[in-house]
Amino acid sequence: MDIKKILKDFYNRHSDLDDRIYINVVFISSFLTLFSSIITFVEDSGLIANLVVFMSFIIMAGVGYLTIHYNKIALGKLIYTYILCCILIPFIYLTCGGIDSGSPLYMLTSFFLIALLLEGVQSIVCLMITLIIHISILWLPYIDNGNYLNTSVLSLSARYLDNAIGLASAGIAIFFLTLMSLNAYRKEHIKSNKLLEQLQLMSIKDELSGLYNRRHLYDVLFNLYANESSKSNQDTNINDNISPKLSLDKKDFYIAMYDLDNFKIINDTYGHLFGDKVLVDFSNKLKNNILEEEGELASRYGGEEFMCLYRAKNFEQAYLKAESIRTSLENTKWKTAPDLITTVSIGLVSCDKFDNMNSCLKEVDDLLYSAKTHGKNKIAYQK
Repeated sequence: MDIKKILKDFYNRHSDLDDRIYINVVFISSFLTLFSSIITFVEDSGLIANLVVFMSFIIMAGVGYLTIHYNKIALGKLIYTYILCCILIPFIYLTCGGIDSGSPLYMLTSFFLIALLLEGVQSIVCLMITLIIHISILWLPYIDNGNYLNTSVLSLSARYLDNAIGLASAGIAIFFLTLMSLNAYRKEHIKSNKLLEQLQLMSIKDELSGLYNRRHLYDVLFNLYANESSKSNQDTNINDNISPKLSLDKKDFYIAMYDLDNFKIINDTYGHLFGDKVLVDFSNKLKNNILEEEGELASRYGGEEFMCLYRAKNFEQAYLKAESIRTSLENTKWKTAPDLITTVSIGLVSCDKFDNMNSCLKEVDDLLYSAKTHGKNKIAYQK
């Protein structure tokens, strides 16, 4: 039997942070109460003390198990806190030597558990009730002439031992509850951050192609033209396509706009699933042809239209990048459509020729239209 796997599966079934904290409290408090019952028996603290401590273990373990097993954790936290802080700990104090024993140290854990398990009005009410009960029983010797409910008095050596054990038990309980709670919080925090990253990534990525979407493209181009990319990384902190340390200048960049030729005919002839396959394959070609660390970007502009931001030393270098995509697509062989030749029309401009993003996008769109109307499968450009 793999105990580690069983515990891991058990924790995975209770992924909520509050649930895990409650489970940790049940486990640690039940274990320490069982340990205390053994110590009480060894110290020969009397029958009543032995029964009270052992029954405390039974009650705590039982309530914890039932509420966790039947998924009544919210109710369990309330019941567990009141039973432990307002009933069991006071009874343990009264029957196990009172002020002369290590029991007062257990009282301190009550307030920690209240803060850990309850919140809002519930925590305040439980705190006040616990304080009233604990302060009252601390004064009980003056009312009861020094007598407690236990029938035997601890010897001096037993008192020292009980105080030492009480200090160790309370300290260990607080230490492990804090440690496990913080670990649970850290894991929850990491999980939340990962989910947030996924959501942010989804907001800037196209689901089908895996490329950046139009919104993210606009953000990058806006930063490029505003000359703020090195200072502001809006929506680029996930899989950052532009390094914060990279100095960008629009004179180094070129925009290529791609439009798959006759894509509607491909969809109508071979079906939408095959059409999606063409889109994904073409997207991968674009993705593999850019260097994100250099500030380059590949995006799906919409439908069968795509746009890439290239960084090049000169126009010829940018042209070669676009041409390599055109020839690669033209030479692609499709297993399910061996006779199909897929082509793409391209518009290519230098970002440096324009003062703003809108003018640049309009020009590259006009060039793409020119390529489409003059035979397709070609690059129309402006140096």
